[in-house]
Amino acid sequence: MGSQAILVVDDEPDTGEVVGFLLESYGYHVRYAFNGSEALQMLGQASVDLVLTDLMMPVLDGSELVRKMRALQQFESTPIIVISATPQDIVRRMCPLANAFLRKPSSSAELLDAVRKLLP
Repeated sequence: MGSQAILVVDDEPDTGEVVGFLLESYGYHVRYAFNGSEALQMLGQASVDLVLTDLMMPVLDGSELVRKMRALQQFESTPIIVISATPQDIVRRMCPLANAFLRKPSSSAELLDAVRKLLP
């Protein structure tokens, strides 16, 4: 598990840091991006094993990030978790190509469970 890299994408730095700190405490290597456009740039520079993205962000939101990642062959199977305060049925319709969905805020246990299911 320790060598697995997770990209946390959230326009709220405090939220991203809390999530990142939790993941790092379980041995994951965490990278941060503050919107979908920045995330795509980072994905082009370094490999990650999973992307955890907020839905509502400026510049390029989570649904567009998921769509653009899935359109690129190298990311078509990268696990993606979308986390949002938006009702889950709406998030699932907006991001049908994501692997998992979490309610924001979610508990540490829910977050870790979702990550562990996608990164065995």
